[in-house]
Amino acid sequence: MLNLDAMKICQLICFSLLMLMGIASKAAVVPNLYNAQIPVASQNSSDRPAAIKEAYQSVLIKVTGNGKVMQNARIRTNAAQAETYIQQYSYQTNTDANNATYPYQLLVQFDPEAINRSLLAAKLPIWGQDRPLTIFWIATTVNAEQRLLSASDESPILIALDKSAQIYGLPILFPILDLNDLNQLSVTDVTGRFVAPVVQASVRYGSNAVVMINIEQQNNQWTSLWTLVTANAPQSWSVQDADLNNMIAQGMNKLVSMLSQQFALSAASQHTIVKIQINGIANLSDYARVTRYLKRIAVVKKVTLLALARQQATFQLGLASNSASLQKSIALDPTLTPVKQPEVQPVAALLNSPGVNSPGDVPAPLSTPTTPTPSSTTVQNNFTETLVYQWTP
Repeated sequence: MLNLDAMKICQLICFSLLMLMGIASKAAVVPNLYNAQIPVASQNSSDRPAAIKEAYQSVLIKVTGNGKVMQNARIRTNAAQAETYIQQYSYQTNTDANNATYPYQLLVQFDPEAINRSLLAAKLPIWGQDRPLTIFWIATTVNAEQRLLSASDESPILIALDKSAQIYGLPILFPILDLNDLNQLSVTDVTGRFVAPVVQASVRYGSNAVVMINIEQQNNQWTSLWTLVTANAPQSWSVQDADLNNMIAQGMNKLVSMLSQQFALSAASQHTIVKIQINGIANLSDYARVTRYLKRIAVVKKVTLLALARQQATFQLGLASNSASLQKSIALDPTLTPVKQPEVQPVAALLNSPGVNSPGDVPAPLSTPTTPTPSSTTVQNNFTETLVYQWTP
């Protein structure tokens, strides 16, 4: 039996692995967040308004990560004029042979800036293209037999998860369960919610977040227990439903809500101007790439070059929120690394932290990891602060 010190060391290893995942993993870039495809019965103008409103709702769910976004009174009002947010639309043939009722698809592209302005005005979050790549470890119990699902399984559970993830624009993946995976964990690690071996097995996949799900069907009722593991405190919740697809949809809605709270841009009452210095700009190609990267961040509304010197570029950023939101978005992707390194916390302090929990217990909150904070100085002119990062192409 492990003594208390050994158990704490195991938890410290788990904590370190979570930190490693957060630092080494690169967020997935989700394209076409402001586009939607809606099946329609015809190309007649009479069918178009309802389809455009449906497309508008679909886009807002993806951009906010909030399945109940239409409950916002201001958004409901905007939905009545959804066509005013459109950049362009077109039709194509519906390739789904099982959907003969709707032979066409309406392709709608909305104006990102207009959508974002409306969300901020409604005090709703904006979730940018950089999103946490999330791996799912799924244990099922059928006739008292437990097994793990792999990416190669033709399971309705995986199909339902993938479909639900697409609705929210969440990039997900499933393990291949080869010898490498099976040598590191077993089905009991997932059912018992033993975080350390599951996180360790996830490192090779380059994910930013880990989800464990235990699924069982009894007496025509689906029961599931979900656990989300990120650098924040692990969180668990349960979902029950007679219909598998409904159960997955409810669980995914809760999951995306948690992830968006961590990574989405919150609405702000005032804008912020920040100066950011980026080192490691070797040539004009690097400058162009880092400029595109900055413009892709949801919190960034305007990018202005202030100075371009040897191995260095300095920008003025107009933000729709505060500097903390910008730094949180950047931390999701290792493309920019803070120049200032974090202080090293003594091992003894980590071992004595209140976040240590015993394997198999409902995960207690882990200590919030110390994340690198970029160099910051207060400037008397138009800038509230200067952030310094290293560019890693």
